[in-house]
Amino acid sequence: MKKKLNRLFPKIVGVYTFENHNYFENDLVSRCNKIQQEGTGVGGENWISQSVYNTENTYNLNKDENFDPITDFIRNCAIDYCRELNYSGTLNHTNTFFNIYNKYDYQDWHDHPGTHLSGVYCLSGEKGSADIHFTDFNNKLNINVKEFTTDNSTTWKEEFIPGKFLIFKSDLLHCVNRHDLDSKRYSLATNFNIQ
Repeated sequence: MKKKLNRLFPKIVGVYTFENHNYFENDLVSRCNKIQQEGTGVGGENWISQSVYNTENTYNLNKDENFDPITDFIRNCAIDYCRELNYSGTLNHTNTFFNIYNKYDYQDWHDHPGTHLSGVYCLSGEKGSADIHFTDFNNKLNINVKEFTTDNSTTWKEEFIPGKFLIFKSDLLHCVNRHDLDSKRYSLATNFNIQ
């Protein structure tokens, strides 16, 4: 029997780890706190959950040299991701903003319209911090599964680990479950266009 499985229209999430993350984590958390304390406007006006502090459209970390080690790493990951998927064109790193989750904060299912690629960088959070979930909401009828894999799942969870970066097409729906720890959870969100 000859056999071939074509994986059509896959949802590819690149998972990268910044090996030098620990050198920068504490300073960048302090920088986020300082930006918040200085009264930078709160972004995410159209977000369902309004309790998460974020700097979407109010403070672009791409223009803050303190974050250069992270944003440079993010850009290198994006270049590698595009190479792996044979995307062509020039990457435009449009924006990067930070989110601070307090206890019971969450982020509902959403995508990033108007961009090609999006990413989440896990900046700081204790073990058990809220995870990142992905779905395609294309599950019309459940099929029994022996063991879930990236090929047969309609939802997927990535554990929040400081130094982890996830990159994916911007139309891939994702969310953050409720953060149940007393300690804060810091993440960066970023977007790219390919021209």
